[in-house]
Amino acid sequence: MTEPIKPSEVKQIIPEFVIKGANECIQKHYNALERRSRFTQDALIDCILKYRPDEEINRNTLFDNYWLDIEPVYRAAGWEVEYDKPAYCEDYPANFTFKLPKGI
Repeated sequence: MTEPIKPSEVKQIIPEFVIKGANECIQKHYNALERRSRFTQDALIDCILKYRPDEEINRNTLFDNYWLDIEPVYRAAGWEVEYDKPAYCEDYPANFTFKLPKGI
C-alpha cells in the first residue's frame, strides 16, 4: 500500500541553472561596504534566463514552478535573505536582499 507523503519528505528542487543565475546576480550586485547584495526580481530573472538549458523556459516557467523561491536554499548556505514585494496599494519593484551574517 502506498503511504501518504510526510511533510518532512517534501522538498522543493531548484534547478541548477536557477542557482547559477542567482549566484551571478548576488555577485554582480554585491556591495562590500554594506556587506549585502540587493537587486530586483527582474534582475534576478534576467540572470537566471541566461543559464536556461532550453529556450522554452521563460519568465512564466520560473513563476509557475516556484523556482524563484530561492530564499530557503540561500539561508541554508548561510545568507540572511529578505524578499520584499509591494502590497496592493504600493508601487515599487519586488526585490531581494542577501546579507552577510554578523561575525563573517
